Amino acid sequence: MKRLLLFLIIISKAVSAQIPNSSFERWIDFGEYKFPSGWHCTNQSTGLQLLKATGDAQEGLTAIRIENIANEKGEVIRGVLQSGTSSNPYFPVSGRPDALQGWMKFDPEVADACYVLIQLTHFNSSLQQRELVGEGLFTTREEINEYQMFYVPIIYFSSIDPDSAVITTYSGMYDGAQAGSCLYLDELSFIGLTNGVTNNASVSTLKVYPNPATSFLKVEVPAEFFEMRLQIFDLIGNVKKSLELNDASSIIDIRALPEGRYFYRITATDKLERLTGSFVIKR
Repeated sequence: MKRLLLFLIIISKAVSAQIPNSSFERWIDFGEYKFPSGWHCTNQSTGLQLLKATGDAQEGLTAIRIENIANEKGEVIRGVLQSGTSSNPYFPVSGRPDALQGWMKFDPEVADACYVLIQLTHFNSSLQQRELVGEGLFTTREEINEYQMFYVPIIYFSSIDPDSAVITTYSGMYDGAQAGSCLYLDELSFIGLTNGVTNNASVSTLKVYPNPATSFLKVEVPAEFFEMRLQIFDLIGNVKKSLELNDASSIIDIRALPEGRYFYRITATDKLERLTGSFVIKR
């Protein structure tokens, strides 16, 4: 399993490296408050500490805690975390990711909701402006007490490949944010379009195919790496199928699932190794 762990760590870095400080481990100390490197708070001018580092993390030492806070006048200021800086919130990307994924907890006050927005753009040199080529939005009102993986599927409006992206998260509603609502985020990454990845170190291949699929999905796991769990999620993160992979090659019956895009997660029994991807059911 050690070789697979190294393999998946390499893959994880490859898809998360484009997102600045995606695990929220690096913080800059400004004296009265700290900011995560590569991110900023759009409401920082209020003087309220809406963002905090927390040791309650999914992985590593720290995650980020975003909270709505009432000011001295009783006005609720919602926590807003955005990539980059206030003058340039964009960061460079390559390729066309299927989705943004991450780990979250949410402790809402009554009737509040949180949001995660991903927008991908391309700089039009002729017009000297950025053009939106794809975006995705995740939102929930549910209380989530333990870290749960979430997905933000990206819908593309253009065949042009993006060259930059901006991620914005909100711990409350635009109109009606409640003081005390808290959103925790950790381990953000992009899910790419490739469904089979080769481990050059062991010359082994883990494959999930075909894509698109119709009735069955085939999962091939190197013999030395079996005893893993496969979970299939719909676009809003509901688990649609969960089963053990006890053989090097498994056939998954997906005839009961409707057409559309799905995400999968393959996890080792010790829960240390994890691989994610996506596929489409089309009939």
